[in-house]
Amino acid sequence: MRKYLFWFTLIINSPIFGQNHNIGLIGGPSVNNINGNGRFESTKSIPGYQVGITYQLVQKNNWIYGIQIQFAKRGFIENYTSKLLEQPDTSSFLVTNRYSFGYVSIPLSVGYSIGKSNSWSIHLGAIPSILIDANTKSEFLKYKQNQNLTSKVNRHDLAGYIEFDWTKSLNEQWLIHSGLRYQKSIINLTSDSFWPSNKIKHLGYCLQFGLRYRLEKK
Repeated sequence: MRKYLFWFTLIINSPIFGQNHNIGLIGGPSVNNINGNGRFESTKSIPGYQVGITYQLVQKNNWIYGIQIQFAKRGFIENYTSKLLEQPDTSSFLVTNRYSFGYVSIPLSVGYSIGKSNSWSIHLGAIPSILIDANTKSEFLKYKQNQNLTSKVNRHDLAGYIEFDWTKSLNEQWLIHSGLRYQKSIINLTSDSFWPSNKIKHLGYCLQFGLRYRLEKK
């Protein structure tokens, strides 16, 4: 992740760049699931969220270069039927596993905007992430069980994303913002100690709202 930050910082601070700088807060809800196979082929979505700080460098030719630091909550729901090992002839019962993953993410993006005080923009980017915590909550029959997965799953993630944004200038300095992002991971969540024969990759939709402050470069 340090490599991504180094190159991104080097590029946006080169002499050929530099018009307006926007800093602010951003966050919102998300709908998360996975792209998996085997027992994880048919999973259900689960709500999540992301919140953090954002920085944008906006050129006069409408190109936008952005970086964010966010905490993001992702996950999915798995349902399957099982039987008691000691009573295999009994009726099957439903097992529900709710997986939850917390990441520190650094979305990096390049975008293009149309409009001035009321603008629309499209952004393409990558999201390197580090896992902070992971757990699953299982429910079956009348039982509930929690398990910590932080040390078992892959702790690194990298996703690609596309985002559509709307931004409105309130005055010379303040801007409000909303956007819709679709993201999909390219790194497998599984590991040698967590379903190594399966493939599990995060995907999700994020609705974001933010407030930015414009710093004009003299």
